[in-house]
Amino acid sequence: MVDKWCISGGKLLCHLFTMSKDDPQFNLRIPLELRVKISRAARDNDRSVTAEIISRLHSTFLNEEPSEIAAVHEIIDRANFLLKHLKR
Repeated sequence: MVDKWCISGGKLLCHLFTMSKDDPQFNLRIPLELRVKISRAARDNDRSVTAEIISRLHSTFLNEEPSEIAAVHEIIDRANFLLKHLKR
């Protein structure tokens, strides 16, 4: 899985996740109401349902880290993305 940031209007908007064929699959049963909410959120964030779920799960684990460490990780991720994006 590769994670990256999306840019719109010069602003970093959201974390995107790109899946590879080698990533394991996971079957999950969820209530229809939750499925609809996830689908809407995915559409609003211009992501697949899978990417939306991964992003939301990923953010819960970031919240478990001490806030200072999570903030540093966020800054590093954004800086690395900007460096790669600006080199193009």
